[in-house]
Amino acid sequence: REGLKSNLNRANFADDYFITDIEDCNYKDYIESTTGSAPDVRTEEEKDAQQTAYETVPQSVRASVQPTLPINVSPEATQAFEAIAGGSSGFVMFDLDPQTETLKVKETGRATIHDLEGKVDTKSPCYMLFNWQHTNPDNRTTKSMLFIYYCPDEAQPKAKMLYSTVKQNLVNACEQYGINIAKKN
Repeated sequence: REGLKSNLNRANFADDYFITDIEDCNYKDYIESTTGSAPDVRTEEEKDAQQTAYETVPQSVRASVQPTLPINVSPEATQAFEAIAGGSSGFVMFDLDPQTETLKVKETGRATIHDLEGKVDTKSPCYMLFNWQHTNPDNRTTKSMLFIYYCPDEAQPKAKMLYSTVKQNLVNACEQYGINIAKKN
């Protein structure tokens, strides 16, 4: 068999199909044998050996990283990053101009956690930085910087794509301004 395959060029053979009876030599049985619907006749030792061999084969891992999209940052947005980093502002809402791909400030100032819901537009995405003052379980008052990416279902598909791609830019900008984000949503 090996000599025949060698003389006829091994590349022409997809796999081996073993039969014991001429009745088994048909297309339906061949397909069943190659798709796994035929019964497994291996012993438990053979199955264990194959599983062990599979588990010991090194697996390569490939991470897919989406690159950031270069955007323009308005002077007001730069000032807003500086203000929230310095503590003079407790809340900043950013939006993107889709035509110029420029990050702009939509609103800034002070807000409570309860105010945030009323500040978002139900038809367009936005980003928010919110310095949340709250009481920990041990009754200590603390502040946590929250990064909120809001993207409603009703938003335009192009806006959804743009905002999701630019999100990492804002996280990187926060790091550059020394803004330690406690929670990203």
